[in-house]
Amino acid sequence: MRYHFYFQIFLHIPIFQFIDTSELVLITATAGIKWIFYLGVIFLPILIFNEEKITALSKILFIGIILTLGVFYVRTNYLSDPSVRELWRLANSSEYLSMFLPLIIAFIVAFFYQKHKRPNFFKKYIFLAPIILTFWYGFFESWASFKMVKKSKHIENEVLHMKTGEILKTDSVIVNAGRTKDYWFFYNRNVQTTTVIKTDNIDFIEFK
Repeated sequence: MRYHFYFQIFLHIPIFQFIDTSELVLITATAGIKWIFYLGVIFLPILIFNEEKITALSKILFIGIILTLGVFYVRTNYLSDPSVRELWRLANSSEYLSMFLPLIIAFIVAFFYQKHKRPNFFKKYIFLAPIILTFWYGFFESWASFKMVKKSKHIENEVLHMKTGEILKTDSVIVNAGRTKDYWFFYNRNVQTTTVIKTDNIDFIEFK
């Protein structure tokens, strides 16, 4: 989903022409593990809170452990990956908040609102909540990644030495927009175009 939004919608790259089935399966499996963790952190506290057979003290203990693990995971990613820090900065921007905060509030209200003690739509069909969150986050991460490619001051200094003898350097104008197993994508901020380079055409790469 992220590949579709980020490459296909924002960068206008027909990404599925540059990715094979085995890589797509691996990406899906990796994203699935990640989402099992994220959705577990979100929904397990809700399920525990609504469970009548668990004592209040046990609820507090279990919910505290789950939320602590979630915060630790996010903080570890924040400290170790500059791109995650950039995504976090964008998530706190007024542009993002104006686009998505009303949606989040509406989603929370719709989930918890209950009339005449009858389960509401989301509680009755709880499987829809993870699907909606997945679509929403896939779009947000793609949008934030695109903003980072266009405006971020964090530049990965790479020098690609081609087999033809040509040299491609990333700088404040040409930035690395991502890669697959067989292709690299470089975005030119001045002309707003993306160049695709096949990995087989690269002799070696310097990371500075």
